[in-house]
Amino acid sequence: MSVPCRTMIVCWGLEDAVGHFAWEGVVELAETETDIDKLRKCVEQAESVMFRRASERASSNDGQVEGEASGRAADRLFRVKNEWLKWPNPFSR
Repeated sequence: MSVPCRTMIVCWGLEDAVGHFAWEGVVELAETETDIDKLRKCVEQAESVMFRRASERASSNDGQVEGEASGRAADRLFRVKNEWLKWPNPFSR
């Protein structure tokens, strides 16, 4: 069972790491987290929250700005997963 994004931020003492969109705080946390176990959980949580939000945006007409920001955040998470967690890059040969 996943922990709600806001709860995770509070548990880690980063209450002020909340951005304009609900998922931005966890993405920011992933970029700054140094504990690998917490980082893995944070990346999973960020992806989960972003996916749920993308599903919500799909049924509305006002999600273009957030969608573009979400795409940039996904790129940032990919870099964290590849560089810090050493997950394989599916685009490299």
